[in-house]
Amino acid sequence: MALLGANGSGKSTIVNTISGFIVPTKGNIRFYDRRINGLPPEKIVKAGITQVPQAKELFPDLTVKDNLELGAYLRKDKADIRRDLEVVYQYFPVLRDKNRKLAGSLSGGEQQMVNIGRGLMSRPRLFLLDEPSCRLAPIIVKQIFDIIKKINESGITILLIEQNVRMAMLIAEYVYIIQNGMIVVSDRKENLEKKDDVRRTYLGW
Repeated sequence: MALLGANGSGKSTIVNTISGFIVPTKGNIRFYDRRINGLPPEKIVKAGITQVPQAKELFPDLTVKDNLELGAYLRKDKADIRRDLEVVYQYFPVLRDKNRKLAGSLSGGEQQMVNIGRGLMSRPRLFLLDEPSCRLAPIIVKQIFDIIKKINESGITILLIEQNVRMAMLIAEYVYIIQNGMIVVSDRKENLEKKDDVRRTYLGW
């Protein structure tokens, strides 16, 4: 699923509320029929929801491998953690080559790969990706989105928050468009692409 909208429309507020960083004043958030609003963020991660924030909040003085393993901090299954680390390296081979490098020495695109890989190490059932294309070169954006599609195809549900509408529309199956904190349009991607008014007003083509 893609959540699209302009700056300040409320996209990040939604994912931060789902993740437990903001407590809603009314309404409920339910995940697998369990009410999760009001839970602390670490319990929401344990429930199976992981957010990859827009800012690449890595530990720059730790190695790539250390940063990735921190994503599994709440887990105790050491053998499965090692297997999941291998999965991350399969998605992002460059991280295997640079696993002993300090995270702060990586390029912006490589840091975003660590950011996403660290999120995967928590074994999410719902993966919240907040602006993964932010401040990346177009060729890196395409690589990142190709991997996001593969992650989704592996069975992980993804809520993608994006301003890069064209890239988001390439991989999304269902699209929500938010404006001033309200969902104004929601439908399957192929239906929205057939609506001229939606394409002109919200999608920009």
